Amino acid sequence: PRPRSRFRRLSTAAAAPALPPQYLQQLNPQLWDRATHQRNHVRVDAATGSKLVSQPRLPPPDEAAFPAGYLDAVRQPHAVVATPPPSQGVFRPPPLALWTGDSFSPPTIRFEELMCEKGGGEAAEWLLSQLYSAGLCLVTQTPPTEKGMRDLSRTVTGGYPTPPAEAVRHGHPTQSNGSDSGPYRTLYGAVWSTSVGGQPSGTSTADSAYSSVSLPLHTDMTYHATPPGLQLFNMASPAPDGSGASTYLDGFAAAHRLRDADPAAFATLRHVVFGYRSVDTATGWHLEAAGPVLSVDPFDEKTLTGVRHNDLDRLPPRPPASVRDVDGWYAEVERALAAWDAVLEEPGRRLTLSLREGDCTVVHNHRVMHGRESFSLQGEGEARSIIGCYTGVDELRSRWRVCFTKRSRGGGG
Repeated sequence: PRPRSRFRRLSTAAAAPALPPQYLQQLNPQLWDRATHQRNHVRVDAATGSKLVSQPRLPPPDEAAFPAGYLDAVRQPHAVVATPPPSQGVFRPPPLALWTGDSFSPPTIRFEELMCEKGGGEAAEWLLSQLYSAGLCLVTQTPPTEKGMRDLSRTVTGGYPTPPAEAVRHGHPTQSNGSDSGPYRTLYGAVWSTSVGGQPSGTSTADSAYSSVSLPLHTDMTYHATPPGLQLFNMASPAPDGSGASTYLDGFAAAHRLRDADPAAFATLRHVVFGYRSVDTATGWHLEAAGPVLSVDPFDEKTLTGVRHNDLDRLPPRPPASVRDVDGWYAEVERALAAWDAVLEEPGRRLTLSLREGDCTVVHNHRVMHGRESFSLQGEGEARSIIGCYTGVDELRSRWRVCFTKRSRGGGG
């Protein structure tokens, strides 16, 4: 059975601003190729490809050119920006469900349900829906193997655990619909293990995860220009004494709490750009990227789209050249970070799970933070080991757009 939890559900039913006539004019379905979904009215030189000065006159804005309900859906802000071609349907994702650890149990499914040939499609859509809504799911009885992690990652990125017969007939034994997506390769490899001895040669172990100390709540790969979309953590070997529990926190719920309690601090963490860094001299890596702690929809500042938070990898903030009161700027940044930390440490906010062997948490890395309590190993040969991988955020968001647009075409939402 898949457990239900108490959520604070966010609705996008509130009035959204009207779409400008210039936008409607350029979005007119007549101006887009129905096969490629690219603009069909851009005039270029047939030989050189240079854009011609003379371009065709666009038709006037016409709401009647769009299917019923389409423009209303486009107006609504979502955690994922989505503008499907009108011929494909309407994007209607499930509502976001904000949670705190004291009232949340991760939606759960067995690994074999996702791998089942007949039920895998429906089960995969269920998993994608839960990940969009809550940002955290639990897959039980997951094989602690590289193949198991690759198969699970392909389920949520659009690939296949085994080649479909149709793909083989067309000469693509490892692809279907052009996709054999799976783990997202990083400096730790494609599929990694927190046991140092289990890492492939040449991959990095320069991270506090390869230790027994506790880890503060964080999102991963903040030092990537675009951090991975999902993390898959499969407990291969729990600590024999039960120590080393995993911790999770809904960053969207925390951000909403911060905005309600301290709008100025929220605004600071939305605008200030922080740098993040990872360096491994042994394997020759130096990764560095920057971004705000909190990201919002580009068309609606009230809609959150991402959280980037890692105290251990964060570089000192630098004020923009336009700032005149540098001391005041640093004081406000420190105050905002302290207010954010206070929200993260509120009683009942974090979820603590003692994972059993084969328990794999699937985590939306742009929303849900994770951490770990310390653990101890007493006897010789004892180990606490997690095998895991990442998936790309663009693949994840693509799957969400396809999944929820298709569902809406059938009348669901």
